Amino acid sequence: MGDSAAIITACLWTGSSVLFTAAGRRIGFFSVNAYRSLMAVVLLVLAHIFFLGSVLPVVSSAQWFWMGLSGIVGLGVGDFGLFAAYVLIGPRRSTLIMASSPIFASVGAYVMLGETFSYLATLGIAITIAGIIVVLLERENERTETADGGKRKTWGVLAAFVAALGQGVGLVFSKKECI
Repeated sequence: MGDSAAIITACLWTGSSVLFTAAGRRIGFFSVNAYRSLMAVVLLVLAHIFFLGSVLPVVSSAQWFWMGLSGIVGLGVGDFGLFAAYVLIGPRRSTLIMASSPIFASVGAYVMLGETFSYLATLGIAITIAGIIVVLLERENERTETADGGKRKTWGVLAAFVAALGQGVGLVFSKKECI
């Protein structure tokens, strides 16, 4: 059951990155992020009403603060960077760089929550960083390279790392008040 869920998740994640890339190229990444966020809020409110019978949860002001900050950093900044990266460098490199999101979450949890790294986790971080570097340093096919390709790739990689940082740190913020 778990293996099937993992395969389905990977397929949906890949498919969504390709679709979001196409939409971002068609109407702009800012518009895609705004429409997606609006739809997500509507669906979240409907689910909350259906399952819990109220529009808003009953939580403390500190929980509202940390969850709000998590949303701004993770969904606002992180997804903005991801959709920009999709358009600038494509879904393959963007999703690869997003694999660094758990690294940012781990470092953030170390700093903010006092969590620690095991030696195996440190090895995993090093392998992930090495893999990302290898792919980013590969040469482009000359037919797909444009005059501004180097500049576009640089901005795209930067946007993807902003996305990974936003997702990782946003996760830590959401966990902050739960401990």
